[in-house]
Amino acid sequence: MKSLTPLILIILAIGSFFILIDPKFDDIKKLQDEMSDNQELIDIAVELRREREELQNKFNRISPEEREKLGKVLPDAVDNVRLINDINNIASDFGISLNDISINDTGTQSGETVVDKTGKIYGEINLDFSISSRYDTFKEFMYSLERSLRLVDIESFSVGAEEGVFYNFRVSLNTYWLR
Repeated sequence: MKSLTPLILIILAIGSFFILIDPKFDDIKKLQDEMSDNQELIDIAVELRREREELQNKFNRISPEEREKLGKVLPDAVDNVRLINDINNIASDFGISLNDISINDTGTQSGETVVDKTGKIYGEINLDFSISSRYDTFKEFMYSLERSLRLVDIESFSVGAEEGVFYNFRVSLNTYWLR
């Protein structure tokens, strides 16, 4: 019997290990893995917060005048009246005015929605108008429109003859805004 006691104790110790201790080790391992995953998420959140604060600081350093210019380049809302007004102001600098203005959208006030390669959503709207002017004046107007802060893509333009030195120009352009 004396020789069996150590064997029984060894068997009890091994049994206790597999029944009581080993499952706890598995639980501890799972908890450590969860803690590691959570720490990674916390690190990502801290990095995102740091980047957000950095971007906010950069934004705060932009002067109100520069913010206004950025709003003209790519506004955050559709303002058809302001768009027409901006282009008409450029035309009035050359003594001409916009005629037969039409805004083409997809049947909604907000125009067409476009998603670029990076996944950012922006709106697009088409504006058509005509101008009657001399060729050199039209060329200067187009150059000025190109140099304006408003982001526009000229889709097409056509030229029709009038009597004398004046021509009828029909312009179709697209402009954009952030959503």
